[in-house]
Amino acid sequence: MPKEEIAARRPHLVQSHAHEGEIPGTVDLSAAEGDDTAYGQALYPVPAEDPNDPLQWPSWKKNVILIIVAVYSFLGNSSLTGPSVYIGLYSKEFGISPAEASGLISYPNLAFGFGPLYAGYMLAGGYSWRLFFYVEAAFAGALLIMAFFFVEESTYHRKNQSATSNYSNHSSTVRDTDEKLEDHIQLENVSSTSVPSRKSFLATLKPWGSIDSEPEFFMTIVRSFSYFLVPAVFWVIASYGLYIGLGALAFNYTFPLKITEPPYNWSETNSGLIAVASFVGYLLALPFSSTSDRLAAYRTKRNNGIRESEMRLPALFPALLLAPAGLIVYGFTAERNLHWIGFFAGVAMDQFASYFYFTFTLAYAVDSYYANTSEMLIAMNLGKQAISFGMGSYLLDWILSRGYAVVISGIFGGVLLANNLMVIVFILFGKRIRRWTAHSWLGKLHQRTATRDMTQ
Repeated sequence: MPKEEIAARRPHLVQSHAHEGEIPGTVDLSAAEGDDTAYGQALYPVPAEDPNDPLQWPSWKKNVILIIVAVYSFLGNSSLTGPSVYIGLYSKEFGISPAEASGLISYPNLAFGFGPLYAGYMLAGGYSWRLFFYVEAAFAGALLIMAFFFVEESTYHRKNQSATSNYSNHSSTVRDTDEKLEDHIQLENVSSTSVPSRKSFLATLKPWGSIDSEPEFFMTIVRSFSYFLVPAVFWVIASYGLYIGLGALAFNYTFPLKITEPPYNWSETNSGLIAVASFVGYLLALPFSSTSDRLAAYRTKRNNGIRESEMRLPALFPALLLAPAGLIVYGFTAERNLHWIGFFAGVAMDQFASYFYFTFTLAYAVDSYYANTSEMLIAMNLGKQAISFGMGSYLLDWILSRGYAVVISGIFGGVLLANNLMVIVFILFGKRIRRWTAHSWLGKLHQRTATRDMTQ
């Protein structure tokens, strides 16, 4: 079979010569001839020339995995926060105060979802509150089956094929156009002979895989705590913790109790409708999901192909003041028994802003410290849970003693505003902070455990 026909049948593998500079978070995205690009710039991280590299998987596979993980996340969130509409029932059935009953949600809280929306309507059908958990378990079982068939092991160890050296070899020697084209063709011919074959479908179903004996289990956990000292990571932790504490706990705790009392007198069946406001907020924010990538690409182009992590941060400006304003609206609506639309407007404003801060701050942290993403995410999960738990712990008692306006509009709103304003600090001084971190003992510790050649 001719080489041309073999090459035509072989699946396309993504090529890139992007490489990170001396400071983590500063990346040269200048595209060489033959590179795959996004927004006219080379792709980073650089994938291996192997169809088994998760970065080389087809788009449909990535999308299916994303959907499965997202639905899993939805179920986990809803199973934890959905029972918030049952706080009143719990307090009566178990003979405890509403504040104590709310602990059933605040203690195991991980994140927030739309569970209260359909949990309330299960009561309208005459079913027990236990049905909610049966439905959650059924969906979880179905997802487990889908995950077995479609979610392949994503840990991949890349050979230390330095994209930096490849790129420097490509760009340091000045050649004419014909020589560049000839070198590129030769490179493709050499690499094509060594490209491994894609795993079979049955091979991807194996419940076991290779064991990486290099990382130290306990030291990996210990090192994760060092990321609490990294300013950018701590900012992400604070952002997640605050917005989760508000969305999962503050709103879901207070709205069902407030809306079922005079002057509103809504039924418990409808007490979970506040989730509609969250949905509207997210829906309105969805069209802006690519703004940070587009803004970063535009500023990278103007910076001669050099990407700085902070280039995406100005995309947070539309949401900076919106969330604190939403807390003011919500808090005063509850304090003064204003029209119920105030509850929905306040939550929608807050959740619109949370979409920006969830998405763009995490992207900023990953851009800044990509080499240790797994350890960084461990710290983020622990930190955000602690902060969100602190916001929900004894919240109802606190509100009863201080009032909705003081706690939600004043205290929570002030803390959230201070957190949101930190974006200005990182825009102005983010690169200096990254440089300082890279040359400190933290940077040396993280360099010894860097996993930039492994996808997880």
